[in-house]
Amino acid sequence: MESCIAGQENAICLVLPRKDYNRPAFTKNVFYQFKAPDHYVHHEGILPHLKVCVMTGDDGEITDDCWIYFGSHNFSASAWGRYENQYQKFSIFNTELGIFIPPEKGSRKKKLDIIKHLPMKIPPPKYKLSQGPFTKVVFW
Repeated sequence: MESCIAGQENAICLVLPRKDYNRPAFTKNVFYQFKAPDHYVHHEGILPHLKVCVMTGDDGEITDDCWIYFGSHNFSASAWGRYENQYQKFSIFNTELGIFIPPEKGSRKKKLDIIKHLPMKIPPPKYKLSQGPFTKVVFW
């Protein structure tokens, strides 16, 4: 993040109040660092807008039973939708595209190949106790 071409202030990955992140009860263990793979030099200094979820078992291994989801949209109600009018209406304000690779017998090799070509290390390194994601001070 420090070497982002646009500057560290533009590498903020979360619009999350720092005061909330710093609360003792906040679930920090689900946050991981962004690291590009050693062989990936195509976008040096540029952070991808790609969002990736890789669901594995507790061992973190890629198996037929894991699933992968990726897309370029933000994790927001505008992109994912929200219920309105007491759950009578579902509204989506942005049309976005994502790809879901489901659990499937014999899919481990395909999933490993997909992960190998992503512009980030999977599994990503965890933050150390002295580290944390770049957050923005917001007043809400």
